[in-house]
Amino acid sequence: MISSLLFALTGVPGKVYKVASQDEFKKAADMIMAGDEIIIANGSYSGWELTVNTNGTAAKPVIIRAETPGKVTFSGEVSKPVFLLTGSFTEISDLVFSGCNVLKAQDGNGVLIELCMENP
Repeated sequence: MISSLLFALTGVPGKVYKVASQDEFKKAADMIMAGDEIIIANGSYSGWELTVNTNGTAAKPVIIRAETPGKVTFSGEVSKPVFLLTGSFTEISDLVFSGCNVLKAQDGNGVLIELCMENP
């Protein structure tokens, strides 16, 4: 009985947040939990500078992805990471970075996606 209950609880899919702006993404990122997914709507975006602190697990990672693979494009000048991923077990996929002018500002690091590991 207990094993069936555990299977039922772990098989529950997480919440899905569909976003189409940096502000919507920030709101979703503040609410995501292990197993949740943020889907970025198809389109072209620029000027995003996001810090995403996630708490996914090996069994339930947090997923950030394009609505349709290859149909979400980030472009423009970048002096800070578009996505600064902190926390644990986060997957990011299906995004395109095209025509990005990566600038290494004095307070920036000149990368598109930065992964920051937590200290154990």
